[in-house]
This record gives sequence, structure tokens and C-alpha cells, in this order.
Amino acid sequence: MPVKILLTGSGESHLQFISKALDRSRYHFEFLDFEELEQTSALLPKVKLIILNTLPFPENQFSRFGIFREIPALVNIPVLALVRDKPPRLRYRLAQLGIEAYLTVPFDKLDLQLHMRNLLRYHSLLKKQSQLQQECDQLKSGLKQYSIAFSQSTEQKKTSLPYSSIQSFLENLARICDADCACVLQQTSDHQATVAASSNPEILPIQHFHTQRVPGLIKALSFPQSLHIQSFSDAGTIPVDLSALSNAMPNSLSLHPFTAWDQSSCMLGIFNTNGTLISESNHKLAKMMTPLVNFTAEFSQQPEDLNGI
Repeated sequence: MPVKILLTGSGESHLQFISKALDRSRYHFEFLDFEELEQTSALLPKVKLIILNTLPFPENQFSRFGIFREIPALVNIPVLALVRDKPPRLRYRLAQLGIEAYLTVPFDKLDLQLHMRNLLRYHSLLKKQSQLQQECDQLKSGLKQYSIAFSQSTEQKKTSLPYSSIQSFLENLARICDADCACVLQQTSDHQATVAASSNPEILPIQHFHTQRVPGLIKALSFPQSLHIQSFSDAGTIPVDLSALSNAMPNSLSLHPFTAWDQSSCMLGIFNTNGTLISESNHKLAKMMTPLVNFTAEFSQQPEDLNGI
């Protein structure tokens, strides 16, 4: 689908050379007079880039270009300015107004293509980073909720971990790690263990079970290091054990043992059953989350301390 580009700053005829210099199969151009752009408060749907021709404007009118960081509909759209080579201060005026990408006239069409591609790629990365930050904020919110619930359970001297309170945390972890299910397993005694929490009970139900039923999985609870299982040839009975508790056969696992506040052995895990492998980056992300779950006990009396994590 062609990238939509808005041309503005002067009469449409003065910007025809822009559209002629670029591949029309890749870009869709629309012209909007600058005066109309100043007056609009509507969103500019699907516009990915604005090319601003400053040549018709005297220097004393450059302040008008401040709209690109003042009007909400414009602030998130990258701007490429076309500006005279002399005097050089014109370029500094644009930078002061928040327009740092420019081409001095005249320019080669290859320079135009390069600047456009770099701007589009850079702002696409910024958008992805913003989305990732929102997901991380949701995950941190889930951790804080868990900390509060953990504090309450500690005060009430419960003997089991309150993992039912971290449902949203596990759901967020599974989504961010692109996993079918995230879970917490806990060994409550020499002979008993439990699926203490599960982001997807349809795949892995909450349940109590005898340790002899899944010896490989129980042994993994005491492993000193995390496990990233992509191939079952070296995985022992762990995938089979987990399938005995699940309603589907796991094909890729990421398991992270830790010790709970009551000194019982626990494990944070994520796994897939749809054939998709848990990536190395998502394995490391789950590993990073494990100490936060473990250290929550230290913050249980002051859950607001999680704001600093």
C-alpha cells in the first residue's frame, strides 16, 4: 500500500517536482495549502510524512512553522523541510521550531529519497518503542498489584502464595512474550505440588498434584539455572510432565526456578503449544521478570517501592 505524503507550503504547482522525482507506486501525494493546515484541527488520517516547502516564506514568517509542534494532529507526523541554502540561519530557525530534517535547494532526487526513507524508518521505530513501553507499563502495574496482594497475604500469615492475584501479570507476560500460557508452579510439601496460577486455565488448569506424577518437572523446580527448551531431544521428561498437567502438548518452554517467601520451591514458566518457538529474547524477558516476582516479598510492606523498578 502506498505511503501517504502531504505536500504543503506553497502552490501545488511548485511541489510537482517532488511527486515527479519519486516512485508513484510507493508514495501517494496530497497537497494542502499551508493556510488551511494552520486552521485545521482535524486529524490527518494515514499521513506518514509532511514535506514543507519554505521557499515562498520570508524569514520573518518562519515562526508560523511552529504549528508542527503545537497542533495535536501534527506533532506525531515527521516533517521534511525544503529550505534555501543561504543564509544558513534559516536552517537554525527551523531547528528551533522543532523541524530538524531539511534539504537545501537545489537537491538531488536521490538525497530526497534517502531523507524520506530515513525519516519514515526512524518514526516507525519510535512508534514501536512507544507501544512496547505501554506494554511494559501494564506489566509493571500487574507486578504492583501482586505486591499489594502479597503484602496482604503476608500480614494474614497465609501458608501459600497468593498467585491468584497475579492473573493480570501472567496474562501480560504471556502476551508480551508471545506465549500461549504463563504459569507459576509451587511445591507445597515433599509429596504435593500445585499449579498456583495460570494465564490460560483452558490450557493449564489450576490444580494440585502428587510430585511422583511429574518427577522431571519437580526436579526442575530446584535447578540453579533457567531452562530454554526448543528441542525435546535434550529435554528429558519435562515437556511430557507438563503435558500431563495440561490440555495440550507444549512444544517450546522457558522455565525459571526461584524460592518463594516461605522457602518453598517455585517456578515461573511460559510455553507454546501451537508450534511456535519461544524466542531467545522472550526467554530473557521472562527470566528478567522472575527476580521481580521473587523480590516482591521484600517490598510487601512498602509496595510503592516498586515504582522505582
